[in-house]
Amino acid sequence: MVKKIAVIAAVAAAVAAVAAAILAVCFRARRTREYYSFDFPADGE
Repeated sequence: MVKKIAVIAAVAAAVAAVAAAILAVCFRARRTREYYSFDFPADGE
């Protein structure tokens, strides 16, 4: 039981870390886009 909870917690932490990393990269890319001169397809430009 304890091992199962630990596995669930580890998986949840990993998912949260990946989601946070993706959000951080996207947020940073959008804020500093003018320095890198690349565009996102979602912007529709």
